[in-house]
Amino acid sequence: MTSIGIGSGPSITVVEASWLAPTRRQWLTAGVVVPLAAFAAVFSAVSLGRQVGSRHQTVERSSAPAPAYSPAEVQASKVKACTAWDSAARVIGAASRVAAAAPKDWNDPATQAAVMVEARASLVQTAFIRSQVGAATPPDLAAGIERYNVLTIALQDAEVRHLGKTHDALIDEQSALIDKLDAACGTGR
Repeated sequence: MTSIGIGSGPSITVVEASWLAPTRRQWLTAGVVVPLAAFAAVFSAVSLGRQVGSRHQTVERSSAPAPAYSPAEVQASKVKACTAWDSAARVIGAASRVAAAAPKDWNDPATQAAVMVEARASLVQTAFIRSQVGAATPPDLAAGIERYNVLTIALQDAEVRHLGKTHDALIDEQSALIDKLDAACGTGR
């Protein structure tokens, strides 16, 4: 360490930077790490090039056959799914009618409250429906109920974003689907 003073002012202490010079061990470590990193970079680049070039690979999957369900299991699953769907659709429909009857002003507290209730009811009931559709549910019915759920979430998204035309189109699509699900489940509105 060396102190340098300038006139009568404060002195500056200069520290020698001998600790900054790499030791033999650090040089050896760097001699191993740097080439290894270079090798890894080259290997990664070559691997990426091969993956891009060989996009069309044949993948064979062995899947277990789908489990077979007895007619009684299928019927019980259908009844459970249809009961859940009918109940949830009625709750969502009631909340939607209240929101539709609210003032047409997004900033009106009554409209905001109605939209919040509708959103909450839609999300909760969608989760409920999903929990009630089992593996034994007939595939066409399960697909219809899942489509209803997707449309319900899309409707909420369109409402939150104030996309009136999209919202109206989704309502039309969901209404047509409700008719199909009513027919499949034997329920009526």
